[in-house]
Amino acid sequence: MSALLLIAPGARDGITIEFTEPPTSRTYLELTTQLLGRLGANVTVDDRTRIDVGSGGVAPFELAIEP
Repeated sequence: MSALLLIAPGARDGITIEFTEPPTSRTYLELTTQLLGRLGANVTVDDRTRIDVGSGGVAPFELAIEP
């Protein structure tokens, strides 16, 4: 799911994800949506049942991730 969110800004129409059940990886989704927001992506999370990421891309960036 995080991979889909990360490519969403590059998609022509962005991506909308709707959950029919609570996601098991909620914390990872929150980390991913927060990162996208920090990078300038248009991200909307609606009651944890829907995530919208608009198109438009993000600027290049460097990010250190611990192993």
